[in-house]
Amino acid sequence: PIPGARQISHLEQNAAAAQIALSQAEVAAIGDALSPEKVVGKRYTEEMLALVNG
Repeated sequence: PIPGARQISHLEQNAAAAQIALSQAEVAAIGDALSPEKVVGKRYTEEMLALVNG
């Protein structure tokens, strides 16, 4: 994704974030937390699903 930068300070923060190095354990922990298998529940309420399906 392309981060937004309405202010110079935001651009500087975004650029600095590119320099962060994560360990393999940190990457694994993030991947585990965001794993699709861990997602529970419905994406939409029944009312919203009716709007999506028309």
